[in-house]
Amino acid sequence: MKKILYLLAGAVCVICMLLIFPVGVIRASVESHNGADGRISVGPVSGGAYAEQYFIPQFRYIQEMAIALTFDEISDEDAVILFAIRDSAGEEVFSTSLSAAEFTSGSYYYFPVGIFLKKGQQYSWTVTAESSSAEQISLLATSPDVITPVENSLLYCNGELTSSAAVVDYVYGILPGKGHILIYDSFFATMFLLAVMGIRHLPEKKKASAF
Repeated sequence: MKKILYLLAGAVCVICMLLIFPVGVIRASVESHNGADGRISVGPVSGGAYAEQYFIPQFRYIQEMAIALTFDEISDEDAVILFAIRDSAGEEVFSTSLSAAEFTSGSYYYFPVGIFLKKGQQYSWTVTAESSSAEQISLLATSPDVITPVENSLLYCNGELTSSAAVVDYVYGILPGKGHILIYDSFFATMFLLAVMGIRHLPEKKKASAF
């Protein structure tokens, strides 16, 4: 029985260490976003129009992305915002849709992306609004002379190149540094040793006497 408990404790310790690295269940957030100056609206992205921002991720795992839309009022309760990310071949790697009522004009809305991308490869994301009424929904972008995140490259509105870049927040998840990994692994190793000490002090099961 004790041997089984030793093996179980060791397996749990190893699994926990692997979940920290290389799986990376614990990641530090790194943000890359625009400043608060020089913001303009481009588009629209409603009425069959769309915006497409090309970007190059700086890290492999992207946790969230945030964009900002501008509008006066949304009267259509069924209006939806469609957001998608595509790779350099045009293949969709992420997509979502949500009610336009979730957005606040001029403020970031965060999409829970949670996917791995190839660092240094070009991707693009698109946003469009579907509504049965005539809402004028636009994308918040920067004026040409404002610094934008290093990820951003070309911004197209309804297929036409603009001189702006989207106001966006790229939120990456990066693995802990070697020092943090050592701390986590030391913690799990200590828990394993404590478990072993506890198992050693468990009473042995007495064998039944034969008559």
